[in-house]
Amino acid sequence: MTNFAAAAEYLQAAADENMLYDLPGLGQYVAGDFTTPTGTSLLVEYCEAHVLIDGGERLLRSLRAHFPGTRHVQLRTTAAVELTRPWFGDLTYLCHEGAPPAAPPSSVRRSEPHEDALIQAWLVQALRSGADARGKPADSASLDAAAGEILANEGRESWVWMAEGVPVGHATLQTNAYDAVTATSYVELEDILIDPPYQRSAMGDLVAACVHRSAQLGLPLVGNVVHAVSDPDASEQVIAKLEGRGWRPDYRIWRCDLTAV
Repeated sequence: MTNFAAAAEYLQAAADENMLYDLPGLGQYVAGDFTTPTGTSLLVEYCEAHVLIDGGERLLRSLRAHFPGTRHVQLRTTAAVELTRPWFGDLTYLCHEGAPPAAPPSSVRRSEPHEDALIQAWLVQALRSGADARGKPADSASLDAAAGEILANEGRESWVWMAEGVPVGHATLQTNAYDAVTATSYVELEDILIDPPYQRSAMGDLVAACVHRSAQLGLPLVGNVVHAVSDPDASEQVIAKLEGRGWRPDYRIWRCDLTAV
């Protein structure tokens, strides 16, 4: 997923839906509303490299003109792009490039249907934590609905780490993830969450199970790190640690509050 050149069919679909815009002399970008449990924002899902040559100033002016009244903007770029205020890091997506294990660890097994309620509770906990870290608290009903959608996805697989015969942590994958921008299929690591005090023991095993499964499917494994509003340096430290464990930053989502510009 390193190549961020947009697929021709993606650009055509964006044009057909009136989501493709021109910045004269700089290039094109694709933008439209994007809804999550924390609300609706304007997502610039793709832009040509020259669109950001001035740090995104002309892009922001164009967004104001085309989307009057918009407050929250998100922008996807390659991981190599570095932006400054009024842009702030929101999410970094990483692709695992390390060698897969020969088999998943014996401490990990596929979840069973009767454990779906437990998986959903862990997903809600993770979604709430991520929303709070991004400064966008969400209500319980929205979080429950989002977790339910993850569980209901036909490509969803959950793995649990066992301690004394009891699941105490999970990793949930979407094995049918698809990036329309680049026309790339991949496995998305939706969440890993482990009850204390098992985090240190279980984390490596759950990641290994996910890496093994994605290798079985012949697809890249992609996960993300949330950039906490209150402590952005901590997020960068997490990313640096992951890079030392076989993960490579692939692309980033930036955020901007247009009312603060």
